[in-house]
Amino acid sequence: MCGRFGLTTDPAVFARLLGIEARPPDDVTGYNIAPGASIAAIHRPRPQERPCYDRLFWGFIPSWDSRGRARINARLDKRATPFWRRAFGRRRGVIPADWWYEWQRLDTHRQPFALRPADGQPFFLAAVWSRPAALAADHRAAGQRCAAIVTRPAVGAAAEIHHRMPLVLDAAGARDWLDVDIPAADVATAQANRDLTTWAVGTRLNRAGAHDDPALIEPIDPAR
Repeated sequence: MCGRFGLTTDPAVFARLLGIEARPPDDVTGYNIAPGASIAAIHRPRPQERPCYDRLFWGFIPSWDSRGRARINARLDKRATPFWRRAFGRRRGVIPADWWYEWQRLDTHRQPFALRPADGQPFFLAAVWSRPAALAADHRAAGQRCAAIVTRPAVGAAAEIHHRMPLVLDAAGARDWLDVDIPAADVATAQANRDLTTWAVGTRLNRAGAHDDPALIEPIDPAR
């Protein structure tokens, strides 16, 4: 799964990587971005429109859902189910990121790790989005578009930490993901082989909202 990520690169860099003119929203960077946050994403409001930056609520809520149960991840292998079909077919987006976090279950605790492509370049997380229409006015996602990060079976170094990982995209993959005429599975297949760098980080990360600073991504010795 993907339940936390970090973004410190200027979001405008990601728009340039995609060759689009789009002003990013303010105050969307951080070292410990968690579900329920307002995150930066690039998407097409309608399939025929140009990609643009937007601020999305991290937690997918279907348009018809009045209870507001938010799903932070969308499994790629569930894309054809009634729940996800429209989002994967028409409402795809990409989330700029510099790394993400996964937790490895050990005998005594869950050890967090940071992960990113080995080339160290900024990348995108594939996402799908929705526009809830049935939420109560006081729901924290009311009036916002909502997103889930797409996940797939973990490969390479990520598989040693967790059995799932986000669908990680380079700039070419992000452009293809935003083109809903290209099947989602084809994009995922083309982006499957990617070397990753992973390192253990401290458990201060575990308290979402309490800590958001550069020390969170400092490597530690997990054996200590």
